[in-house]
Formats: sequence, C-alpha cells, structure tokens
Amino acid sequence: MAVERAIPSSAEVETLIRSVDPDVVVVSPFLIGGSPQTDTVKSAQALGVPAMVCVANWDNLTNKGHMRVMPDRVVVWNEDQRREAVELHDVPEDRIDVTGAQPFDRWFGLGRRSSERLRRAKVERVADVEEAAEKGSRLLDPERVG
Repeated sequence: MAVERAIPSSAEVETLIRSVDPDVVVVSPFLIGGSPQTDTVKSAQALGVPAMVCVANWDNLTNKGHMRVMPDRVVVWNEDQRREAVELHDVPEDRIDVTGAQPFDRWFGLGRRSSERLRRAKVERVADVEEAAEKGSRLLDPERVG
C-alpha cells in the first residue's frame, strides 16, 4: 500500500466523481488485477467521498489480489471473509460489515420466518444508507475538507 499511496489520485476519475456528486462510492469486485477500481476508491477518498468495497465472490479475498488502497467500508459475505479481510488485507475490524452472499439470495426460498428477518434487515439497511449519506455529506463539508 505504501507504493500506491505515493501515486496521486486520478484527475480524470476525480472529475467524473465530482460530476456525479455521490454521497458514497461503491465498487465491486475491487481485487481483480489491473482493475481501475483502485483509482476510483483512491479518487473518491481524495475528494472526501466515502468509498465502499463489496466483495463479489467467495474467493476474492484469498486469491484475486491484494487491496492496494484501504476503502472506508468493506462488505463481506460471512465471518470467514471478515477474518480474511483482517488477516490478508489488514482491514481494520471496524470497517467491515458482514451482510451475506447477495448474489445467491435469489436461490433461497423465503419462508414466513425469513420474511420478518428480511423486513428488519431492509429497515436496518435503509438506516445504514441514510447514515452513509449523512457521513458523506459531513465529509464533503467545506470546513472539514479545507
């Protein structure tokens, strides 16, 4: 990560992010070699926009590469991936959220017991999105950015 920190963020990517004016930037899969997503995360952070990485696959953290920049949040599928993010990529525990394997949600039947759990999860996710938007707005506050 030290070498990547020495390389400035991309002016082109910063221009794109400014034009969209997001509250948060979300990228996935992030760990694929040669991916421009490293520049996206780096440029978002340079502008004070929180950057979130959503792990796209069960093996992304173990064999797809190394995080060259540290995102503000890392969304993983399970506790094994949480451990891999910490041990293999030095992601601080407080930046990791375990949400389940979203690409496979459609394959699981939704019975009565799971519908209440999903309703609660949706409410929590809405609160999380609102919190992320609030944090993003605070990060873009001119007094904080300087």
